Amino acid sequence: ALLAPSRAEGFGLPVVEALKLGVPVIASDLPAFREAGGAVPTFLDPGAAEAWLHAIREFAADGPERQRQLVALKAYRAPDWRDHFARVDGWLEGLSHPAPAPAPAPALGPTRMRSPQRANSDRGGDRGAHPSLAGGLR
Repeated sequence: ALLAPSRAEGFGLPVVEALKLGVPVIASDLPAFREAGGAVPTFLDPGAAEAWLHAIREFAADGPERQRQLVALKAYRAPDWRDHFARVDGWLEGLSHPAPAPAPAPALGPTRMRSPQRANSDRGGDRGAHPSLAGGLR
């Protein structure tokens, strides 16, 4: 199996390359690896040394997780430029046809509103202090 215990990753190319070759992957649980590998790899916390050791031993013994990946690899399809640009084209098309503006909210009749200073003093804060800071900092 490919071991990818990275703490940061830009794209996940090593994961894609391994999976394209039919090699199981044990990788850090990072968004780039999830996007590149889908549901195929075994994802682990990069700082969980015992979990990594357990996974390595299981894969070396041809355990159930390795077997799961070998089955899943048969359906794996690596990302390609055609798919990428199809998604980009769809996104660009959405920009040229903006969504309709939401309808205005119905009027609910007269309401009684308190000023921020009044609401703040009701909570025991200092008069004139910003309402989001009332009672938060001392």
